Amino acid sequence: MTQQPPPPGYPPGAYPGYQPPPAQGGSVGMAVASMVCGIISLICFCAWYISVPLAIIAIILGVIAKNAADRGQGGGRGMALAGIITGAIGILLAIIIVIVIFVGGPAMRNKIMIWQKTQMQQMQQMQQPGGTSTTSPSTEP
Repeated sequence: MTQQPPPPGYPPGAYPGYQPPPAQGGSVGMAVASMVCGIISLICFCAWYISVPLAIIAIILGVIAKNAADRGQGGGRGMALAGIITGAIGILLAIIIVIVIFVGGPAMRNKIMIWQKTQMQQMQQMQQPGGTSTTSPSTEP
């Protein structure tokens, strides 16, 4: 009972019309990078100068990886789609933060200044000697 080695097979390309399967590693890396950049852009949306470039990179890499996955040249279509979505949300959040800062900032500053003026007026009224009191005298015996 001796074992014989299997008969030699045909080398790749020996069959007519044979094409080796495509490599699946390239677009998966881009899909992962897209998703990671998109997630970081969501986390850093308050720092818009970091969030916007990362979101743009996430969208670009996500589109490239998704197109490659759709053509059958790799996998990672879901991660690429997640990168595109998180990148778009990161850009939207950064734009909202910039609008709130530049539009809401001066309005908030005006509200604070008005509040400070009323506080100062109230303090000055309390410090005036013989100032009028806003409370009515007690009528209880």
